[in-house]
Amino acid sequence: MSEKAPRAREMHPPATHRAAAWPVLGVVFLLTVFLSFREGASQPAMTVELEDQTSLAGILQQCAGGVLHIEVATGQTVAVELARVRRLLLPVREDDKHATTPASVVGLIGGNQLQCDTLELRENAASFTCQLAAGTGEVAIPAKCLRWIRFRPLTGALAKEWKQLISSPAEGDRVIVAHGDFLDFYPGSVVSIKGGEVTFRLDDELVRVPADRLAGIIFAAQPGEETVSRTILVEHRGGSQLRPEKLELTPAEVTATIAGGVSLRFAWEEVKAVEFESRTRIALLALPVVAAEYRPPIPLPGLESDLARLLLPAMGSEVGEAPQRHIPPLRFPAGAVVQWNLPAGACGFRARVTALDKEETGRSVEMRLRVDGAEAVSIRLLPDHPREISAEWQTGKTLELMLSAATGSNFGLFVELEDAVVLLRPDN
Repeated sequence: MSEKAPRAREMHPPATHRAAAWPVLGVVFLLTVFLSFREGASQPAMTVELEDQTSLAGILQQCAGGVLHIEVATGQTVAVELARVRRLLLPVREDDKHATTPASVVGLIGGNQLQCDTLELRENAASFTCQLAAGTGEVAIPAKCLRWIRFRPLTGALAKEWKQLISSPAEGDRVIVAHGDFLDFYPGSVVSIKGGEVTFRLDDELVRVPADRLAGIIFAAQPGEETVSRTILVEHRGGSQLRPEKLELTPAEVTATIAGGVSLRFAWEEVKAVEFESRTRIALLALPVVAAEYRPPIPLPGLESDLARLLLPAMGSEVGEAPQRHIPPLRFPAGAVVQWNLPAGACGFRARVTALDKEETGRSVEMRLRVDGAEAVSIRLLPDHPREISAEWQTGKTLELMLSAATGSNFGLFVELEDAVVLLRPDN
């Protein structure tokens, strides 16, 4: 074989490859939580949600000995055992509502996902570097922790095919390209990633894949890499989700040590939430819709279906792949009745809801949520008063949302659902 370095060439799609499914091997990690306090640190405002469905709001003052010390509005410091805490929720910022789609999504071992605005892997480098979406600095992650990278949103059949590919065996790296209405891949070894372009080695030749053709990369699998911590979840404001093996909290910052021994440190301003009973969540807007109708203030025979298409938000198959960085709000008019199919293991619902009265008449909205016909939530929403709502159930196949004016006409009344998600049991 010639010693001369191979010259990179442009890629042209070969025949589509297919691979059989394989069992995921895992190991159990020991989860430890270390909480400490540092004098003089900036203090974040947060809501502490507890296991008994109650909550308190205040300033984090100290974390020590498995206890959170929260200063509430009265000036009193309340001690809360960490074992009672379900979630730490940080305030919503205006820029959270206008987030753009990140350039790439990175899947790491241990079930961690990073939403990245930039990403670079240099040839022969031990680590790759990335700028997290909504992040304040560059992050370096060992290349051995890489599981996959997706460079563009995928919808419909492409999204399903991508999921099949990342769960199939791989003795080496695979570069995934979008080819019409299906995905194709090239087996080889990734050499470098820069500017959305990938160079990889295929049969002793360097091949360059341009950004406009690239869908993603799936890296060679390692035994045990799929183990996921289901105890703690750190949500970054940019959409990154970390499942740490070790967590350190101070009044100034959060340090999450994830699989591979990688420690990532964030100021509280970069954190959206910390969950201590992590459950998989699916965006409501991505669930399959069974039925969706709009009941207008006055009967309009023959026009109801057209009005529903006009007034109801895009949902289900219209959305495609579930959003990761930011879940767009869903705005429903009063008079809407929508039913979704629930996935296996669905056990709860969570959203921030706000009634909107375009006529500014002060009317409120009755919101009802049913699971298999049984009422899970019944609440009256005052206009422009956001409410956090949640519901829990044991089993369920369908979820139904019903909205109507509490008094008067439905006309000009809406309800906006932000961060609306369905929760799955940890074993799903």
